[in-house]
Amino acid sequence: MFKRIKDILPSSLGRYGITSQAQAAFVCFIFEEIIKEELGEEVSKNCQPLSFCNGVLKIQVKNSIWASEIQLNQSKIVDKINKKIGEDIVKRLQFRIK
Repeated sequence: MFKRIKDILPSSLGRYGITSQAQAAFVCFIFEEIIKEELGEEVSKNCQPLSFCNGVLKIQVKNSIWASEIQLNQSKIVDKINKKIGEDIVKRLQFRIK
């Protein structure tokens, strides 16, 4: 009679053609969580996920110092994002200085 949301959500998103947009939003949300957990509030305040497409998570940073800080931790961040999502969809991070 009743269906769980997690059982019907993927097909509903696919039906409306928004699967990739929902996935991108989720990746960006997870990135923000992991940055706060792993690198702290200060780093989190100086970066923002912009988009996710074809395995590349684009991040805007305030300057090259913050890009370097995140770049040094890239493999750990990517691994944690993929682990939380449950599949290896994020391949790398790309930076854009504001």
